[in-house]
Amino acid sequence: MTVQPRKNVLLAPVTVTPTKPLTPSHLKGLLWTDVMYRATAPLAAVTYRYSHTTYHVTEQTVGFWEYLDRTRGETDYGQLSEEEIGDLYVAYRSEDRPQDAAVLRPYRDAVEHGGWVHPASERMLRLWTGHYERLGMHDPGLREHQPPGLGLEETLERLAAVGLLLDQRHCGGPVYLDLTRYGMPLRRIVTSDGRPNYLACALRELMPLVPWYDEVVLLYDRELDSDYQLLNRVLARLGPTVRRVPIGRVPIDGRITSARHGGWHGHTAGALLDAAAEAAGNGSDGGGTDALRLGMRLYFIATLGPGQSQSFRHDLLRNCLSVAARLLRRAADEGPAAGASDLLGALDRHRRGHTYVDPYRLGVLAARQGTPRSRSRTPVGGVPVTSPATSSPTRSAARSARPAALAPPAPPPAPAASLSSAVLLKSAADRVRSARPELADRLDLSSTQALRAVRDGFHGGRGVEADEVLAVVVIGRLDLPRWVKETCAFALSLAPAAREAWRRSFTRTVYLAGNPANLRGRFAFDHVACDDSAAWAAPAPGSATAGLRRLLKAFEASHELAALPAVDVTVPGRPGGRRPVHRDLYVATAKVTVTDALVHVNHLLAEAVLDGLIGPGDRLTLRFVPRLTGLGAQLAMLRVDTDVHRPDELQAYAGLTTEV
Repeated sequence: MTVQPRKNVLLAPVTVTPTKPLTPSHLKGLLWTDVMYRATAPLAAVTYRYSHTTYHVTEQTVGFWEYLDRTRGETDYGQLSEEEIGDLYVAYRSEDRPQDAAVLRPYRDAVEHGGWVHPASERMLRLWTGHYERLGMHDPGLREHQPPGLGLEETLERLAAVGLLLDQRHCGGPVYLDLTRYGMPLRRIVTSDGRPNYLACALRELMPLVPWYDEVVLLYDRELDSDYQLLNRVLARLGPTVRRVPIGRVPIDGRITSARHGGWHGHTAGALLDAAAEAAGNGSDGGGTDALRLGMRLYFIATLGPGQSQSFRHDLLRNCLSVAARLLRRAADEGPAAGASDLLGALDRHRRGHTYVDPYRLGVLAARQGTPRSRSRTPVGGVPVTSPATSSPTRSAARSARPAALAPPAPPPAPAASLSSAVLLKSAADRVRSARPELADRLDLSSTQALRAVRDGFHGGRGVEADEVLAVVVIGRLDLPRWVKETCAFALSLAPAAREAWRRSFTRTVYLAGNPANLRGRFAFDHVACDDSAAWAAPAPGSATAGLRRLLKAFEASHELAALPAVDVTVPGRPGGRRPVHRDLYVATAKVTVTDALVHVNHLLAEAVLDGLIGPGDRLTLRFVPRLTGLGAQLAMLRVDTDVHRPDELQAYAGLTTEV
């Protein structure tokens, strides 16, 4: 027999947050991991990493804790059952009430700095410790303080250093894990207000650990496969071989639902263990605790397998308990266990080219032929309960189109600085007439409500017309003056046919978050900013950019636009048939997010270029004001949309003056 050289293996299963009961799906994953750990330990130096501390800071946990303190006060959770705590969690998730980051910060700080755990989750972990003991599972430190090796900011810095991060917090956006260079979609890992998700926590935990191991095994729910593909790619860059082991959920009555929705009463770990213990102790085959432990493994591993097609069945579980009792009796009748070399050989056959032992192959063998004989205390899943060696490891687009709303005419007569309702309505109506003159006589543009209905008809309630096009802009870093300059350059570069089609589509533009430098090898952009901060795809039917939009995410910058000092921007290009001119570009900031400001300014600039109001060499002075009222300037073009305070009225969000 040839056994592979002993290697260092890290088992890193997905962590179940202590907010709800352990369900059949959870038990399946935990038993799968336990058998893999125990079966691999005789062949390799195995570390089982399972830190609740790392993931307590996720919103589903700290949000639950804040909910409990807000709604339950000084409740004594010490006597509650896991079902009762689970019912509270279901109530929390059904509340659907946004929780501000500032409200959750004290809870995150308490976890990060002191290892604090809310009494409700502490109670749940105590109950789980009892379940682990009854099942004979290795306790990887359920109630221990096991902080991750990296802080959040240090993790982000390491990812940024190797070009795997898109951080848009500077403009009020989120932080993305950026693997688009490998054809993998952007994944948000930190919200704009600093809340990390599960994937960010996994990176904090695993990035500093994996360089010390030869093989890293990630066990997880199949529903998380896309995230674990990303995690696999990041960790593999750090050196080890990374194996992904997706494990299917267990349907209940034919349905697979998240524990947050309930429906687990009668199927929790405690309830199943009580029923199984009664069956194992009182059934005709007997067997007691050992039969319970082995039978649970035979059912959740060998019977259900890695998929998720079979619903939970009490009768099959009872049958597995009976099989386990018969196997244990046969093992006792056959006498002493085989030697260590025979055991290693038996385990090695279930590795299939990887270091870890496959629990499913091992479980099926146990169910068919009986458990390997052993001198250890209790056979578990066909594998002796041994103490693994504890040596220090050493290395051997979504599509997101923001509808073009009501915007500037092309070009209207210069309105007075007093922006009356009539002036705003005329500006918005003239824009529709300019873009689609053939429809103007058939449309009601006489009021704000009528105009809104027209807009909704164009961008919501109708099918996509054959000649409708959209442009795409990918934003990596946002510097608004530079973005204004490059937007003008992009619009000026368009061919006449593209200009006409875009205008008829109301200069519709999709704004995506992404790093152009990581995308240029896969996509041909029509214009790229000189510093790679942004890139544009020319107006085209949606199918032309579908792949790009599926790969990336919508650009999000929810901060209110800051009122910056006035700044001059010179439009790129050599002046042509007219001399360069100077205009002021006013931008409203009050109650206007950065994302919305880009939409408004983009429409204004694009249509001003298409109408000849902006040309190469022109100088634009950006001026930021709360609202475009009382400016004392003549305006050549306006961007008009629904008022942020009064939805039945219009507001000017950007304005381009006549020559100054």
